[in-house]
Amino acid sequence: MERKANHRIWERTTFEPGTSGQMFPKKHCHTELATGMHYLQNGRCAEPTEEIDILPKGGGASPNRQMQVFFPSDINVILRTYREP
Repeated sequence: MERKANHRIWERTTFEPGTSGQMFPKKHCHTELATGMHYLQNGRCAEPTEEIDILPKGGGASPNRQMQVFFPSDINVILRTYREP
């Protein structure tokens, strides 16, 4: 199986009979496409998780994905930050 950031290729081989009855291998491939399907971890493509970890100082983080997300413990802090000039 091949994995990249936004796709995964599945491969399998089946054996099918030829005209003489002899079995021949036939390769089947399926390409799965999706944005953010994998993320880079230690130089290798890894499956992302949808888990949100609770941070020791409050808030949360979801670092196991292409677009890492961090949440403050008080959402009003962000809203005030964006509203102030």
